[in-house]
Amino acid sequence: MSVASGIKLIGVSKPTAIRAIEALTEANILVETTGKKRDRSFAYRAYLECLQTGTVLDSG
Repeated sequence: MSVASGIKLIGVSKPTAIRAIEALTEANILVETTGKKRDRSFAYRAYLECLQTGTVLDSG
């Protein structure tokens, strides 16, 4: 999810979407996935954890 998709999804202004995403990130519901300061994307943390289960590569 991006700020732009949040704006469209819940039909709010950009500042409101940013605050909502920040609140969800602080609550550990969303996680930032790009490492950027601009044009960031966020994902549902529990979904990512579910996808990662059993997929850790053996480094040995």
